[in-house]
Amino acid sequence: MRISLSKRVLCILTLLLLGTNIVQATEKEELALITKQLTQVKESLLRSEIVSGTEQAQRYHFNYQAAQSDINQIILGIENYLSPSRMQPRSLNFPVITGEYQDESAHD
Repeated sequence: MRISLSKRVLCILTLLLLGTNIVQATEKEELALITKQLTQVKESLLRSEIVSGTEQAQRYHFNYQAAQSDINQIILGIENYLSPSRMQPRSLNFPVITGEYQDESAHD
């Protein structure tokens, strides 16, 4: 069975279009992945800090606490964006509406 060139091109284009839609993740999925990766970076920093304590004294030291703090702030910002806090409910103390709009006072 022979497939014409135009049908082959159409099949290839269809597969490419389907493939790009499958590969593209949503913004929320990408941000969730970034959060996961940053958590892994924090774990790597912790391991590196432990190893640095066992090495000889060096003149310069990496500030692990500052790096951990910065990563925590980034993760917190992403999590707040992905799951914003709900708005507080409005007060139910609305003014009473009387429904009387007719003014019967005399106009002189």
